[in-house]
Amino acid sequence: MRRPDFEHLNLPTWMDAFLDELDSEIQATLAENSPTYLEIKDEINKLLEKYPFISLIIDRDTITEPLTLSVSEVKALSNLIALENDRDYIERIELYLAGFRHAAQFFSLIGIL
Repeated sequence: MRRPDFEHLNLPTWMDAFLDELDSEIQATLAENSPTYLEIKDEINKLLEKYPFISLIIDRDTITEPLTLSVSEVKALSNLIALENDRDYIERIELYLAGFRHAAQFFSLIGIL
């Protein structure tokens, strides 16, 4: 899924690379340390494989005709949204904790800690 450009933040180009690297760091840390995170990602992947229409919706592809969904497809989409919310929550908590770790490293580097 592509990340939108938030031009209102006026971030320099190098900051995008930094944020991409930070996202990768967070995901790698969670993959190593959180079985729940891996289960959520696995379940998301299974849903995307079983219900290809979901990718059409979430990847911002051009939808050229109406979609008619069965009850099971709507349940799968609902489940995917819930799983994505869970994944996002876990990643945000890890990002918050990474901020503390990075701050402590910086303070140590400049001799405050």
